[in-house]
Amino acid sequence: MMKILFLNWSRVEYAGGEKHLLALIKEMKFLGVEPRLLCPNKSPLAQRASEAGIEVSEISLDYFEKSNPLPYLSSVVSVYNEIKKFKPDLIHGQGVNSLHWLMPFAFLTDIPIGCQQQDYEVLNRFSLWTLRKIPISFATSDALRKHVTEAFKVNADKCLTIRQSIEPLCESSPEQVRVMRKGLGLDPGEIAVGICGRIHPRKGQHIFIKAAAILKKETSIKWFIAGDRAIADGRYLGELDALIKEHGLGSRLCFTGFISDMSVFLKSLDLITVPSQDEPLGLISVEAQAQGRPVIVSGQGGLPETVAEGTSGLVLEENTPECLASKVRQLANDKERRDKMGRAGRFVYQSRFTIKENAFKILQQYKILVGS
Repeated sequence: MMKILFLNWSRVEYAGGEKHLLALIKEMKFLGVEPRLLCPNKSPLAQRASEAGIEVSEISLDYFEKSNPLPYLSSVVSVYNEIKKFKPDLIHGQGVNSLHWLMPFAFLTDIPIGCQQQDYEVLNRFSLWTLRKIPISFATSDALRKHVTEAFKVNADKCLTIRQSIEPLCESSPEQVRVMRKGLGLDPGEIAVGICGRIHPRKGQHIFIKAAAILKKETSIKWFIAGDRAIADGRYLGELDALIKEHGLGSRLCFTGFISDMSVFLKSLDLITVPSQDEPLGLISVEAQAQGRPVIVSGQGGLPETVAEGTSGLVLEENTPECLASKVRQLANDKERRDKMGRAGRFVYQSRFTIKENAFKILQQYKILVGS
C-alpha cells in the first residue's frame, strides 16, 4: 500500500483548491492509498477531512523571515517529525506555495515530491527553487501549464496538465430548490443570476455589479453575490458596497454571505457567471455545470477550458461589464437555450471533470515515480 503525505498550506479558506484536495484524498484512499493530511492549525480543511475519516495532523506553518528565521525552521522541524512518524512513500504539495516548507526535503532526502499547481504566483524563492527541483507537478489547466513552464522556467516534461475535479455534488430535490429560491426572495418567473467565490478583485465581483447596473431595467433579473464577507478583502468590499449604492441596486442585488449547501444554491440559480481575471481553472464553473446550470466565463486563464463554448456556456470576448451584460441578456431571455446548455454542462462534467479520473491519472504518475 502506497503511503502519501498531503500538505496543504491555506489557513483560512475552504475554496476550490481545498475542495479538490479533500476529494482527491478520499478517492486516493478508495484506490488503496494510505493518506495523511498535514495542514495549518485550525484550518477549515482539517475539520472537514477529519469528519471524512482522513488522518490529519495540524501544525504551525510559518513563513521564512530573514529577520527571524526561527519560526520557519520550527515549522520545517514539525514537517520533518511528521515525515519521520508517517514514513511516506511520497509527498504531495497542494499548490506551489506548499513547497515553501518542503524545500529541505526536496534537496536533502530521496523522498519523491509532487505538486498540484493551482497558482499563477509564487510567494517566495523557496517555493520556486523547490518547484524546479521536484520530479513532477500537475497544472490545473493548459493555460497554467504554459505560464509555469515559461514564467517559472520549469521543464515542460516535468509539468503535466491534469485538471482539478470535484466530488459528485448531491442531487437537490425540487423542494430544496423551492425553499432556497423563496429564501432568496425570488418570485416565480424571476431569473436568478449569481457569482460565487472569494470576494476579491481577481474574482470580478465589480464587473458583475456593473453588469447588473447596465441591465437595471430588466426587472425580471435578480443578482446574487455568494461569498463570505468575514474573510473578504476589506477595501474591495467597501468599493462593492459603494457601487451597489451608486447604481441603486439595493432591491435587485444582494450578498448572500457564506453558502453552506452550494449544490442547492447553484441549482436554485438560473445562470452562473465567472468573470474572474487569470483564474488557473475555475472549479465553480465545473460545479455549476455538474448541477445542470449554464455558465458565462471569462476568456482569461483556464476558464475557457471548463466549458464547451456555445454548448454548455458562453465565453466572454472581453472581461468587461458590457460584454457580461450582453451575454446575461441573451440567456436570461431564452429559457430553452438555458435548459439545453444545462444538459450539455452535465455531460462536460461527467466526461472531463470527475474526481475518479483525476485521482487515477495522478496516482498512475505517482506509482511510476515511486517505482523509479
